[in-house]
Amino acid sequence: MNPTAARAARLAAMLLIVISAAAARAAAQPAFFPTPQKAAYRAETAAAKAFAIKADKNISLATVNEYASFLGQWGFEEKEGGVTFALTWLPVKECEKVSFKPYQKKSMLDDPALQTYFLTVSGSGVTVKACGEDGFFYALMTFKRLYRDTDKGMIALTGAEITDFPAFPVRGVFEGAYGVWDTEGRLGVIDWMGSVKINSFMYGPKGDRKMRRSWRELYDDIELFNFKRLIERCRKYHIQFGFVLAPPQGVSYGSDEDFAVLMRKARQLQGLGVRYFVLAFDDTLGMMYHPEDRARFANLGEAEAFLSNRFHKALQDYDPDVITVMVPEIYAGVWPMDYTRSLVEKLDPEIYIGWTGSEIGAPKIDAADMKKFIEFYKRQPSLGDNWGSIFPLVARAPDIHKYTTQFTMNPYNLFGEIPIPGAGGASEPAMCQVQCASTAQFAWNPAAHDPDKMVDALAALHAKPGYEQAFKFLLYKDYYHFRGYYTLDTDYRTPQEKQWIAVRDAGGKGADALLQKTRAEMNAIAGKLKTVDAGAHNPEIGKSMQVRANVSEPYFEKVEAALNDLETALTANDKAKTAAALDTVINAIGGVDK
Repeated sequence: MNPTAARAARLAAMLLIVISAAAARAAAQPAFFPTPQKAAYRAETAAAKAFAIKADKNISLATVNEYASFLGQWGFEEKEGGVTFALTWLPVKECEKVSFKPYQKKSMLDDPALQTYFLTVSGSGVTVKACGEDGFFYALMTFKRLYRDTDKGMIALTGAEITDFPAFPVRGVFEGAYGVWDTEGRLGVIDWMGSVKINSFMYGPKGDRKMRRSWRELYDDIELFNFKRLIERCRKYHIQFGFVLAPPQGVSYGSDEDFAVLMRKARQLQGLGVRYFVLAFDDTLGMMYHPEDRARFANLGEAEAFLSNRFHKALQDYDPDVITVMVPEIYAGVWPMDYTRSLVEKLDPEIYIGWTGSEIGAPKIDAADMKKFIEFYKRQPSLGDNWGSIFPLVARAPDIHKYTTQFTMNPYNLFGEIPIPGAGGASEPAMCQVQCASTAQFAWNPAAHDPDKMVDALAALHAKPGYEQAFKFLLYKDYYHFRGYYTLDTDYRTPQEKQWIAVRDAGGKGADALLQKTRAEMNAIAGKLKTVDAGAHNPEIGKSMQVRANVSEPYFEKVEAALNDLETALTANDKAKTAAALDTVINAIGGVDK
C-alpha cells in the first residue's frame, strides 16, 4: 500500500471516535459509525495489548486467522495475559430473531442474518457470536472502536454489550461517474470501506473506454493484474467486487457473434472471481442499430431484456451464485410505456433492475417511491443513489430498507459533472471518505443517521485542530449549492439557517448579537480557508477542499452584503426593513440567489 493509501486506512481505522480525545476517554458510550443497532456501554478496563483466541469447533480456521491477522496489524501480540476472544458460531435462526427481515433473498448477500453479530466486552474478555463469517468480521471492526492505546503495551478497553446487524444487506460504493480513479486510489477506498462495513464496490467508471465505448476490446495482462489486486483487497474486507459492462454502442442484441464477444470480456472478470455484474444500457443513444434487431424485437426494451437474460444465464452456467443487475435506458422514475412494459414482461425475475429513484438525482427517496417501482416492475430495485454533494445524505427515508436489500452510493460530482462551485478538479478518490461516509451510517443504521452529527464527526476526523469550522463550512456550502441544483424535497435546515430562522420568527429579537457572531465566525473561517489544504490530515482530501475553498469569495460577499443591510435596518429601528433584511440573510446563508 502506498503512503497515502496507508494513511487513509489509518485515519479510517480511528473512524470518528468522536469529536475529542478527552471526551472519548471520559464517555461511557464511545461514538463511531456505523452506529450499532443496540448497544450498552460500561467503564473502561486496562488490559495488555495482547490476544488469545478460543474458537468453538464450528469456527473456520479462516476466521481465526483473520482475527489474528488484523489484531497483529493493530499492534496486538499473540500471547496469553491480554484480551481473550471467545468465538461461537450460532445457527442462522438465532440471528434471524433479531435482524431485519429482508424484502427478498435472491442470494446470500441479501441476508442480513449472516452479517449479524453479538459482541460482549467484559473486563479483558471479548465474546463474539455470529451466524456467518461476515458477522465475525464486523464484530472485529467494532472491537477496533472500543479500545485506545494508553501506556506502552497497554490499552483501555470499553465494556460493551452489542447486538448489531445492517438495515441494507448490500451497502455499496459505485465508481460510476465520468472520470476514472487510479488503482492505488481504489485500494485506499476499499481499505476505508472495510473499516466502516460497506460491503460492495462496483467498478463502472464511464471514463474506462473498454467498459463502454470499446467494450469489445479485452483487458490486457496489466489491467487484469490490477483488477486482481482490487478483488483480493475486497475479499480481505468482506466486500463484493462488481463489474459493469455497457455494450449498447453498436451492439447487435440478437447476434451470436456479438454475444460471444461480450462473454469473452465477462469471462475475463469471472475468471478472477467476480460474481456481481451490471449490464448497463444507460446514458446512451438508446436505439437498435441493426436492421435484423429491428425486425426481431418489438422495441428496445424487448431487445435489452433478451440480451440481459442471455447474459445472466451464461454467467450462471459458469457460476450459479452470480448476481446480475440490468440498468435500463430509463433508470429513474416509473414511466409506463412499451419500453418499460417489455422489461416487466420479458426480463428474468432473478435479474435486478438498477434504479436511482424518482429522478436521476432524486430530490427524495421514500417508501412511496419504492412501492411505486415495485408495483410496476414486480421486483425490488437495486437502488443506486446519485448523491452529488460531499454533504451527508438528506431526504432519504429511514424505512426504505423494507423495500430493497441494496443501497449503493454513486459519489457523483467528484469530477464536476454538476455545477457546484469548486467541484471540478476535486476528483481524488480519497474524497469518498467524506462523500460516502454517511452511506456507511445510513445503509447500516438509517434510524441513527443525523447529517449534523456526521458533519461534526467528519470535521473531527479529517481536519487538524483549528480547521474544523472551515471544514464544516465547506461541507455546508456544498450542500447549499447542491440543494438548489437538485431542488431537494426536505425540511432539513443547517444549524446556521436554524439560528437565523429562529431570530426571524422571534420578530428580530437577538438579531444584533447573532449578526456580530456570524460576522466574526465568517471572518475566522475565511482566514482558515486560505490554507485549508494544510489543515487536512489527508493531503488528497486537503487538495479537494482547497479547490472548493478557492471559489468561496462570492458566497462571503453575499453574506456580508446581507449582514450590512440588516445592520442598517437595525440601526434605523425599521421593523419592516429588518424583517426583509432577515429574509435576505437567511437566503444568503443558505446560498439562495434572491
